[in-house]
Amino acid sequence: MRKHWLGDVSIELFRAALQKDKLLVGASDTILGFLAAVTEKSKTFLDETKKRVDKPYIILIGSLEKLDFFVDPQESARVRPLLAACWPGPLTVIFKAKKELPAFMKSLEGTIAIRVPDHAGLQKLLVHFPGLFSTSANISGRPVPTTVADFDPEILKRVTYVITEEGVGVESVQKKAPSTIIDCTGPEIKVIREGAYSIAQLRRYVPSL
Repeated sequence: MRKHWLGDVSIELFRAALQKDKLLVGASDTILGFLAAVTEKSKTFLDETKKRVDKPYIILIGSLEKLDFFVDPQESARVRPLLAACWPGPLTVIFKAKKELPAFMKSLEGTIAIRVPDHAGLQKLLVHFPGLFSTSANISGRPVPTTVADFDPEILKRVTYVITEEGVGVESVQKKAPSTIIDCTGPEIKVIREGAYSIAQLRRYVPSL
């Protein structure tokens, strides 16, 4: 396990590791989290690391345009104004996934959770991928670490790189607020979790929330 920040040189290291189904962990624009390639092998390794099964992960994408890789355009049409206003940003949206996507990308109900992060380093990394799995950097049932220094030793044994912020010591990278999660799979859009975006902010674009 090595520590690097998301700079121009380290992006290539991270890209190569992810393409080999290695696991990364560290800073983002929300909570400290894992990053993994959207492959079945990486999903299995992430499940083993988190010690959980049958639960999907958020997929980070680099831009709104990449949403169509995972979701049919008609499924996202009604929230496009919201996405255009809030992405990149701490808003995770649950959609009905494309039917042809493999099962490991989706929930048992056929849904998929997507977000565009507001983080320059992650954006540079996401250029190289349709998307990346993301989830909190903890073993299921244990607290989410508040700094990189708080990572569980069991996790650090399984990750290839710890990502820190530019110019910030690894012990000082603070946890930020989690993303707000909304569900767009039903006739009404529902708030699943209020996080960094308040419901009041989202109601500017979806008054029914």
